[in-house]
Amino acid sequence: MHGEHTIREIFGQPDLWPRVGEHLVSTLSASALGGVREVVFTGCGSSYHLAEAGAKLLAGWAGVRTRFAPASELILFPDTLLSDDAQVALVALSRTGTTSEVLQAIGTFRGRAGASAPVVGITCAPESPLVEACDFPIVIPSREESVVMTQAFTGTLLALAGWALSLRPDPLRAAALREAVRQAEAPLRQSEALKALAAWPVRNFVFLGGGLLHAIASEGALKLQEMALEPSAIAFHALEYRHGPKSTAGPDTLVTLLCSEGGSAYEAALLDELKGLGARTLAIASADQAAIASRADAHFLVEASSDATRALLYTPFLQLLAYHRAVRNGTDPDAPRHLSRSVIL
Repeated sequence: MHGEHTIREIFGQPDLWPRVGEHLVSTLSASALGGVREVVFTGCGSSYHLAEAGAKLLAGWAGVRTRFAPASELILFPDTLLSDDAQVALVALSRTGTTSEVLQAIGTFRGRAGASAPVVGITCAPESPLVEACDFPIVIPSREESVVMTQAFTGTLLALAGWALSLRPDPLRAAALREAVRQAEAPLRQSEALKALAAWPVRNFVFLGGGLLHAIASEGALKLQEMALEPSAIAFHALEYRHGPKSTAGPDTLVTLLCSEGGSAYEAALLDELKGLGARTLAIASADQAAIASRADAHFLVEASSDATRALLYTPFLQLLAYHRAVRNGTDPDAPRHLSRSVIL
């Protein structure tokens, strides 16, 4: 069966999320960022989207000054991203812990910031070059067999949120995150509805998200490219779609809007505009945004009180959409052409 590992790993998220506990991050709150003025996040592919999410989580929840960039940018253009400052920390993400560009980026960072500048490594592989190269490892308890990253993505996202909370505890955010973990099965119960949606006769897929949710929109587009070999899958910051890209909207375009906490009024108007352009629309939103989401041709709702919990619960919808589109297209999500679990140069 094509995609058997992928679909099993998508449906394994309710088992994984509770195991991504505070023990993964509690030792880092004081030691890793002590005396640090800025944190740079880096990764490749899905791990780069996690780098964006992590940077925004630590900035928004912990008040830490952050930046994020693909590992290749740190290697090739260090002058635009790095300074000779030992009070900067690097967070390097790689599911396998073997991605060449991530390991090279650590070397570039140490060459600029000095050996005393801390490096946090986040991976699913406890015995890997990344763990050996970093000062403070976070190991996510996920062992994926598929080439495509699914449960490891949300597991890492959850760990990043837990780390942000450990830096600046907030009982309300902690309770909301625990509630999101308890709801892990909710998106998965919509699998058949997503299967039907994946059969819509469209050629172009657009994913829109603002703030933290831009990282999730980017991941949604990447999943369709990887799993279903859909070349016309692309992501934008939600309101940026108005500035040029909307010229491509039409009946053969499915626009997926990830509704945010702070942008509701603007996003409601955007959905109306998209429908007026003839595009097909899908909205994923929290339950209190049902009136907005119902403006779309199709919508799914979750119980979420922040964009961090939205990000966690929205992601499985996008993974399932990509999986079902792949099955429809006759591609194998477990082993997409040209791809491997790790890019080793």
